[in-house]
Amino acid sequence: AGNKLLTLMLYFPDKNLSEKDKINEKKFGTTFYKLKKKSDKNRHLSLSEREEFLNSYREKSFRSDFVENTLVGFIKNDVSWHSVEPVVINNDYIRRSININFIY
Repeated sequence: AGNKLLTLMLYFPDKNLSEKDKINEKKFGTTFYKLKKKSDKNRHLSLSEREEFLNSYREKSFRSDFVENTLVGFIKNDVSWHSVEPVVINNDYIRRSININFIY
């Protein structure tokens, strides 16, 4: 998102999960990376090129836990990147969050 300035994410874990699944769900927060190379010119890479770029130039800086009453935010810049790990709870599981993007 070229004109995104700030993103806020509020997590809503599933209260009806088993204790084991609640522990797994906690791992599905957001992972933040610091890129070792500016990403702005790499916005339109193919999927394979993007994956290669990220594997070569990113450094994990923080991972938020997916827990209730947690608000996570970040400011977009030329060396920021974020992702969510694949969510594997059950076939009916939905990762619920509210994402608020501030656009300029």
